[in-house]
Amino acid sequence: MNPSPDPGLPDHALTSQQQAEQIRDLQTQLSLLRRTNDCLCRENSDLKRGREALMTRLSLIEDALRLQQNQPNGSGTTEHDHREFFSDADHWLLTTSRADYSVLKTFLAQAAWEEADRETQRLMLQIAGTEAQGLGFLSAEQIDEFPCLDLKTHQ
Repeated sequence: MNPSPDPGLPDHALTSQQQAEQIRDLQTQLSLLRRTNDCLCRENSDLKRGREALMTRLSLIEDALRLQQNQPNGSGTTEHDHREFFSDADHWLLTTSRADYSVLKTFLAQAAWEEADRETQRLMLQIAGTEAQGLGFLSAEQIDEFPCLDLKTHQ
């Protein structure tokens, strides 16, 4: 926005040209805000659909694991048998980082919610890898690739 020529003059003392410039600037800002809002709404919708898809896939994994656990000893499901439940692209969903959740469990048991939030963030960055740790947040791709079993850990 262009300031008035004399800071001591009230806004109504602006020339018509200056007022027109201010209006154009405000219209441009409003247009940018609207486009940003539209993008955020689309991203939110995409995230909801992605979450629903992941939850569906997680349910399939849980069902497969339950089937495996219900097999009598010696006839458990092998890695080869898992292929009938999952596409090759989905096998990463079964991996886990083997992260140590003991500190987080302690914070949760003590109802130390802020500490638990910080520990959760630390664990998620650790699980996502050095790039996420360097950034201090997870990228959309890292979120998509985050191991489902780590998301589901609650022992």
